[in-house]
Amino acid sequence: MNPAPWYEQLMERATQRRHSETLPQAKQTYQESAGMIYDDDRAYENRMGLFIEWFIFDRQPAEGTPNLLAAITAEARNMGDLEMAEAFEGFQGNVHGLFALLKLKKDRVIVCNLFDNKKYEVLQEPGELMFGKNDIFQGRLLPHQNAYFFSGNFCYHPSESVPFIRAEVKKLAAQETMLHKQLEALSKKVKDLHSRLTKADKALDKLAAKLAKGPNEKKTARLREEREDLILSRKNLEKEIAGLNLAREELEQVKIAQGIPRERVRLMHRLGYMNLKWERSRNIALNDIYKN
Repeated sequence: MNPAPWYEQLMERATQRRHSETLPQAKQTYQESAGMIYDDDRAYENRMGLFIEWFIFDRQPAEGTPNLLAAITAEARNMGDLEMAEAFEGFQGNVHGLFALLKLKKDRVIVCNLFDNKKYEVLQEPGELMFGKNDIFQGRLLPHQNAYFFSGNFCYHPSESVPFIRAEVKKLAAQETMLHKQLEALSKKVKDLHSRLTKADKALDKLAAKLAKGPNEKKTARLREEREDLILSRKNLEKEIAGLNLAREELEQVKIAQGIPRERVRLMHRLGYMNLKWERSRNIALNDIYKN
């Protein structure tokens, strides 16, 4: 049931030559936001694990192209290894976040993702974690066979940093809420315009019925004028709807679907960089590191 074997397969495939050719450039991009990774770092292996996970799950190679996980999943399916492909497809639903540890049970833990306050029950022996109750850490949950498991790579943040982290998450949440409200307002406006468009169509049908009766010349001219005005109004409504739909699609796809996860990752990287400084600079007060 544990996805560890599949996860190891995924790591192995991601670092094979056909995929690893872009690793140096990807590592440079990653380190620009998450900090330089050195061989003598105390948590070198863990930080490299976080980088490889970003390389597989979060990095977008180019506009409109799938992430590495999708590419590796397709390879497994094309090779006929359906069990592996199914496991990798399940990993597409991974949850990358800042988690607070809420409860420790015999063979599982309860965590809360600070980004959306959603709680998860994770199959994990509490003794295998370095965290305690209410601790905050960056991690990734892997769904597998109707259960969640930690990938095993974490970035732990000291308790003194919690107020700062929660404040930064709150700022990000406010921005996300604003984007969703903008989307809601655009959707409402489009709905209202469609309602006006329906009314215009009904009015045109009534005019067509009146004109079909063959009224006198004077009345016919007036009805035709009304029809032309309605047709023009209808065209303007369609044009406005098309423009709003484009704006809504950009907001929904670019700023929400792509932008929100990207900003969350950016925050996690920034906090991880602060954590890296804290690990290396024990003589600097933590409040002088975890700050804007």
